[in-house]
Amino acid sequence: LTRLDIGLNIISEEGAKAIGAALKINSTLTTLSIENNGISEEGAKAIGEALKINSTLTTLNIANNGISEEGAKAIGAALKINSTLTSLDGTSCDISEEGCKAFAEGLKVNSTLTSLSILNNRISDEGAKAIAEALKTNSALTSLNMTYSSISEEGAKALAEGLKMNNTLTSLNIGIHTIPKEVVQAVEEALKINTTLRSLVIDTCSARQSDEFAALEQMLRMNARLTTTCVRHVTP
Repeated sequence: LTRLDIGLNIISEEGAKAIGAALKINSTLTTLSIENNGISEEGAKAIGEALKINSTLTTLNIANNGISEEGAKAIGAALKINSTLTSLDGTSCDISEEGCKAFAEGLKVNSTLTSLSILNNRISDEGAKAIAEALKTNSALTSLNMTYSSISEEGAKALAEGLKMNNTLTSLNIGIHTIPKEVVQAVEEALKINTTLRSLVIDTCSARQSDEFAALEQMLRMNARLTTTCVRHVTP
């Protein structure tokens, strides 16, 4: 067995602990989806501990589970040790800025994860700053999705600084509450230096009619390196 999808069930904590125990000794499974299963912190901790030992799993989807701060810390700690996981989906997992910081610490040393989705979490500016710092040294991640994550000007500017030093990320999706001119300038400066990004999607609550929205759209459209660009207005 190389693939297992048991998403949209109710395995909850005990089920997640059982899966975690199995992952410690399994040597064939490469893809596991346990999304939307009522898994909270303790279950996520069991999965995190298993990831420290497992050496075959490459794809993990744990989306739509309330793993919260402690669960995210366990997964983040596993990223420091695990050397096989390439794709992690933590969408809508009630991850706070502290949990995001743990993910970021893992990314600083992880050399195999290429795709990370942490969209629709409570990342905020502090979490975004931590991810930005990780991007400065990470040499594996190519796709990062962090839309719907309560990021404002400070977090967006930090991510722009991270992009200046990153040379592996090709796809970035971010959500920024509003787009003041300082953010437009920061993104523009980052894209002058970054040579690897090909897709940039930005969701914002800023009105489509605003000068900043129009300036960002035009700037992205004019960038010769980007093949996919989109600035989308979303309802707060």
